[in-house]
Amino acid sequence: MADVLKRSIWPTGTLPVPPLPSNPDRAVYSVTLSVMSSTAQAPEYENLALAGSTVEAFSCHALPAELTGKRIEAILTLAGDTRATRWWVSHIRVLP
Repeated sequence: MADVLKRSIWPTGTLPVPPLPSNPDRAVYSVTLSVMSSTAQAPEYENLALAGSTVEAFSCHALPAELTGKRIEAILTLAGDTRATRWWVSHIRVLP
């Protein structure tokens, strides 16, 4: 569970590392999240989205501006290579 602090749009070419090697010429979206609580998706995975942390998570799918200020549940995945790591967000559900 996290609070959405900010939502951003990153036009093509504005990120230092392309969003996806297969499609570097696309805009991406991000949300800055204040993590309230989290659990690993499976016991063999370490939970790196620690409660109390603030992370910026990206999506190649449009994220609505209305997410700002909302509390959400979502799946965060940490991905990367030797150039960088990046949180990716998916399966967002706005909480009442």
